[in-house]
Parts: sequence; C-alpha cells; structure tokens
Amino acid sequence: RAADEPSAFHVAPADDLPIADRTVTRILNIESIYYYPDPAAAVREWARVSAPDGRLAVLVDLYAENPATHCWIDALDVAVHLLSADDLTTMLARAGWRDVWTEQIVDPRPITPESKFTVSKYWPSYTAYLEYRRTGALVVHGTR
Repeated sequence: RAADEPSAFHVAPADDLPIADRTVTRILNIESIYYYPDPAAAVREWARVSAPDGRLAVLVDLYAENPATHCWIDALDVAVHLLSADDLTTMLARAGWRDVWTEQIVDPRPITPESKFTVSKYWPSYTAYLEYRRTGALVVHGTR
C-alpha cells in the first residue's frame, strides 16, 4: 500500500466480509483460521476481496506438523481444525491464490531455561515447550 492509502480494520465473520470485491491489497490472519467452522470458505472470501496481486499470509502455531501444540486442542476446550501445511496450501490454491508457499518461523527470543519454566495445560512438559520452539510457527503465503 502507498503511504497515502488508508488502512482499515473490520470485525466480521471471516467468510462474510463487508468489503467490496477486489479491493484489499494485504490480508494477514494470525492464529485464528483453525477456529472457523469452514476454513476453506474464509480463504475463498479473502480471495474475493483481494485486489489483483493482493497478498495473503496465514500464521499458525497449532498445525499438524507441530505435535508439541496438539495438546492445545484439549486445553482450548473449543472446536478446532488441526490443519497441515498441505491442507492450507491446497485450500489457498483451490480458492484461486497463486504462488502459494510456506515457511516455518522460529522465535528468535531466548528459550526459557527449565529452572524458570512453568508447567501448564498448554505446556505439559519442558520437552514439549522445547519441541515447539524448535519447530516454530507455520506461515502460508499466497498472491491473488
């Protein structure tokens, strides 16, 4: 977006956005796609509102290739979809996104030492925490 273009934020269902077709240049989805009743419908809706050459990035910590986070499914106590990198890339491609690619991003901050680690329902062990930190987040990118 150009420096003089406005930014806008909307609160709406991800699969029913109050936005005109082909008007959005950047879409960033962080840690929510797995909560949607129909994640593919959201990805299609984002394609609808995306301008030509618009870009999408979907970031998740809870995904199939990150087993250390799978315990979160029970800890969250809400329905979630455990999606894989392939599930997400296929979803984007079927919705018309092109140049779809993934990357894993590892948190560069120092790892909490075991002596300062606290077990919780999200981190049932220090080993799980370390595995999560080694695996990192998944980011799926696409261009319209």
